[in-house]
Amino acid sequence: MFTEQEMTRLKDDIYDAALDAQRWPYLLGRLAQSFNSSSAQLSEDNFTMTQGKLISFGTDPAFAKDYADYYATRNVLWERTMRRPLEEITTDRIVMPKDELRQSEFYNDFLHPHGCEELLISVVWPQADKANIITLGRPEGLGAWQPADMKAFASLRPHLQRALQTNAHIHGLRVLIEGAVDALNTLDQGVILAGAEAQVLFGNEAAETSLAKADCLLVESRRLAARRHADTTTLHRLIADATQKRIGGSLVIGREGRPSLILSVTPLGAKRDRYNDARAGAVVLIRDLERATKPSLTSFARHFGLTPAQTALAQEMIKADGVAAAAKRLGISYATARTHLVQIFQKTGTRRQSELVRLMTQWAEGLALSEITSVRGYSRSRN
Repeated sequence: MFTEQEMTRLKDDIYDAALDAQRWPYLLGRLAQSFNSSSAQLSEDNFTMTQGKLISFGTDPAFAKDYADYYATRNVLWERTMRRPLEEITTDRIVMPKDELRQSEFYNDFLHPHGCEELLISVVWPQADKANIITLGRPEGLGAWQPADMKAFASLRPHLQRALQTNAHIHGLRVLIEGAVDALNTLDQGVILAGAEAQVLFGNEAAETSLAKADCLLVESRRLAARRHADTTTLHRLIADATQKRIGGSLVIGREGRPSLILSVTPLGAKRDRYNDARAGAVVLIRDLERATKPSLTSFARHFGLTPAQTALAQEMIKADGVAAAAKRLGISYATARTHLVQIFQKTGTRRQSELVRLMTQWAEGLALSEITSVRGYSRSRN
C-alpha cells in the first residue's frame, strides 16, 4: 500500500506546499488518496481562545466555515488529544471510546454528516499557544485505522511540520517585505536596490518615475545607467565600491536648464552572500532637485558660522545648477556670488560645488553630526 515510490512522491508534494501555501488543498487530496480516506483536513486550533480554522479536502465547502464558526469549540477530541504525547499518531478510537464519541454533538452534527466517522489524527506542529493538526477521515464502513497507517503517517509528520514552519517563515518575510515596499513608496525620494553589476533589483515608485522619464537616468540591459557615458562610469564605480569595499559615495547628474539629480550610493546593510554574490550590491538614493522642496539649512548655517548672505547663496546652491543661476535668482552679481561661495568653501571644509551640495543635502536629511562636522574626516564626493 505504502510503496517507497509513493512516499517519495508525497514528500515532494509536501515540500511543494512548503514553498507555496496555496498547494495545501492539493496536498491534502494526495494524502487522502494515498491513505484511502474520503477527506483530509488541516486545522489550526488555539489553546486559550477556543478558536479554530480549517483547510479541507473531500468535504462540502461549508465544512471549514462551520468548524471555525461553531464546532471548533465543541471538538470533544481536541482536549483529550492534547493530553497525549503530541508526537504520537493516534485515532479517535484511541483518544476516546467510540460509544462516547457517538453521543456528542461534534460527531452527530459535524463528523457523521460529512463521512468522517473514522479519524486518523496527527498533531503536526505544536506551538506555544496553538497547534496544527492533520486529520484523515473516512466512513466507518471502510474500517478502523490500522497500525500500518499510523506508522506510514508518522514517517511523513516531520516533513509536514517543516512545511508548515516554512510557510510561516515565508509569510512573515512577505509581511515585512510588503510593509517595507509600502513605506518606501511613500517617499518622495527615489530608492533603487542595485546588484553588484548595477542590475536594478527593485525601485520604489519615485525611482520608477525617474527611470520612466529616461532623461538622465535610465536602465540599459537591466543595468542602471545615465545619459552621459562619464556619469554611467562613475555610477557603476560607486556601486562596485559599495559592493566590494563597503564604502559609499555620491554623484551629481546635471540637466541642462533644469535642477540636477543627486545620487547617493551606500552599501546594502546585509553581508555579501558568497553563494549568491551576483545579487549583492548597493542602495541608490535619488534626490530630484526639480521635485524637492527647499530644505532648511538653519542649523547648517549656524554650525559653520555662515552669514545671512552666505546662507542665502547656500540655499540656492543646493539646487546644483551652478553659481550663475543661483546669483540670478538672488539678484546679485556673479562676482559677488563667487566671493560668497569661496567663503562657504573655507568655512565648511569643502572644495567643490558638488561636495558642498552633498554636505548640505546630508545635513538636511538628518545625518548624525559626527559624520559630517569633521572637516578633515569628511568623506568627499567621488565625482
